Amino acid sequence: MAAHAQSGVGDSSTLQPEAEKATTTSTASASEHKNGVKPSVLIIGGLGYCGRFLALYVHNNNLASEVRIVDKQLPELAWLAPEFSEACSRSKFIQADASRKENLERIFTRPAPNQHKEYDYVINCGGETRYSQPDDIYRLRSHALSITLGTECARRHIPVYIELSTGQVYAPSRIPRKETDKCKPVLRLAKWKLKAEEDLAVIKGLNLVVLRLANVYGKYCGTPLANACCAARVYQEEGKDMRWLWDKELRVDTVHVEDVARAIWAAAEWYTTEMGTHASLRKEENQAGVADSVAKEDARGTQIADNDGDGTEAGSAVATDDISTISAATPPVPAPTPAQPAPSPPTETIAATIQPTPTPTPPPLRPPPVFNITSPQPTTQLHLSSLLSSYFSIQSTFTSSLLSPFARLSLSTIVNSANDELMDPWAELLEKATITRSGPISPFMEKELLSDKDLSLDGTEFGRRMGFVYQRKGVDREELREVVESWKAMGWWP
Repeated sequence: MAAHAQSGVGDSSTLQPEAEKATTTSTASASEHKNGVKPSVLIIGGLGYCGRFLALYVHNNNLASEVRIVDKQLPELAWLAPEFSEACSRSKFIQADASRKENLERIFTRPAPNQHKEYDYVINCGGETRYSQPDDIYRLRSHALSITLGTECARRHIPVYIELSTGQVYAPSRIPRKETDKCKPVLRLAKWKLKAEEDLAVIKGLNLVVLRLANVYGKYCGTPLANACCAARVYQEEGKDMRWLWDKELRVDTVHVEDVARAIWAAAEWYTTEMGTHASLRKEENQAGVADSVAKEDARGTQIADNDGDGTEAGSAVATDDISTISAATPPVPAPTPAQPAPSPPTETIAATIQPTPTPTPPPLRPPPVFNITSPQPTTQLHLSSLLSSYFSIQSTFTSSLLSPFARLSLSTIVNSANDELMDPWAELLEKATITRSGPISPFMEKELLSDKDLSLDGTEFGRRMGFVYQRKGVDREELREVVESWKAMGWWP
């Protein structure tokens, strides 16, 4: 059973204040980047899975001077866990569709008294995350959203715009994909994410950073880990083996949502620091140019004073042929009074008249920085199946290599059969547990979730450039228990 997803639809977990964790990034002091003032942040899709965790992380660590959350859905309908009551409060929230241009003025205008200032960070956590959707859905809900936001951020000269993408944009390979590797997405969702990346990269003046995520998991998560866990719960109830398509070594790399939130903030701080370095270098070059101009003017003034002399040499010699044409009665023309050399202006005057060229805003980094975000520990189907087998006390089996080619040809039939086998027993489990609102989790499988394409990412570049250390090394039994307990706490789990 292969499962791929950028993120789930679910609620948050509590992110512990950074002072209680050993980390090298995202400290409050590093955020005070404008004369001691913390940055202001606009989070698009702020009630989605990654967006709400980002809002919680910023809130718990007091990283921002102002946070605005924008989403199409209301907080009351977003399956928010109690710990989000302050981080995603109504006072910070605007309901709006950010892909529509008529909403941009309301979205980007900050509350008084900062209504004439722009946000420091704009982070796009929005877009369509469901699989197997028509192209028009991804074009309208993902691509259009990204391009509308990117264009507006460029127009307003926003210091940094973070775009969340997916690691599924690469050509599938079991060898971990690096940021420079070939992109050849198979899934529709990933194709539109890649197109958004490419179109954003050519927007003039956009300060863009792209983060390509592995499968995101954590407390309250949805697809794909939720699908596998719900299916395992059904097989546990019925005493059946859990069957997995494809081979055991299929890569389905993961990253914890708390690390995603930290990575987003680290990327925003890193980019603004990089741009500040470029601006400082340009200022130094400009000041050096002014000093050089002053020195040249000093030298020019000295040369003028040396060459002027008494002013007679150039005009004292007259051709002899011209003397015969002059009438004897003509009185002699008096010799010209020697010209007095003009005084050289003082150095202070030169410096005052040569004004430094205003330091222009440094252009965005090109090509735009792109980083993979994935846990250090690789995740395979064998690893996931072992965790689920241990936790739910069930057996796991894999299809043989002989059956896999047949499965590729009849994947739709297999998916429909699996859903028929799982959904009715799941409904019975919910009814038995008197659960009327099961939340965003179920064993229902989309065809694209059962793809046999590896999601294998190399995330070392992000750690090297940012000094970033992942706090969650990969999915283990304790983290699986934490996820299931979070579903129970929300009343979703039978």
